[in-house]
Amino acid sequence: MKTHSFTLTPRLDSAATWLVILTLLVLASCIPAFAQDDSASVDHERINPAQAKEEARRVYVNRHAITNSDTISVFVTRIVDGDTFICVTCLTCSDSISVRVLGLDTFEKRAGKHLDRQARDWNYTEKEVKAKAQKGTEAAQELLLLRQVKLHKGSGSEDNLDQHHRPLRYVQLPNGQDFSALMRIRKLDSRKNNR
Repeated sequence: MKTHSFTLTPRLDSAATWLVILTLLVLASCIPAFAQDDSASVDHERINPAQAKEEARRVYVNRHAITNSDTISVFVTRIVDGDTFICVTCLTCSDSISVRVLGLDTFEKRAGKHLDRQARDWNYTEKEVKAKAQKGTEAAQELLLLRQVKLHKGSGSEDNLDQHHRPLRYVQLPNGQDFSALMRIRKLDSRKNNR
């Protein structure tokens, strides 16, 4: 009686074998990207977490579509106060960013040097300034919240970002009206020259 012997060897002409080989080659090509050179290692103990967070925020804002567009349509998701809001570039996007409105400076709701200056400029008490701030926030909610608005970059002489890394933009409402102008009409602009 004859016995037949055979070996199980993969055939290189099968599609599955080629797929495995290709996958291994792709993975092997990625390995150097994950390797870290000891000479270029970062001393993590010297990095201040607050500075790292601030730098990450600055980079995020500088690369954001709003920062890099002269005119862009956005959806307002939250009102911070009368002259600041949070928005996204589309309803399904997770690119929320805080925007500061150009041509408007509403009253402050938190105690500090700006609130004190506004109280002096307008001869108001702190309580009156905070009441005006609440009216500004309510007006912004009425005009902007959950609406699609257009943001326009100011002229070349104006800064693109404020000191808190927020894009500075003029805001056009869905009906074409200027948000800052409407807030001035409602006497919610705290700037002294708008009395």
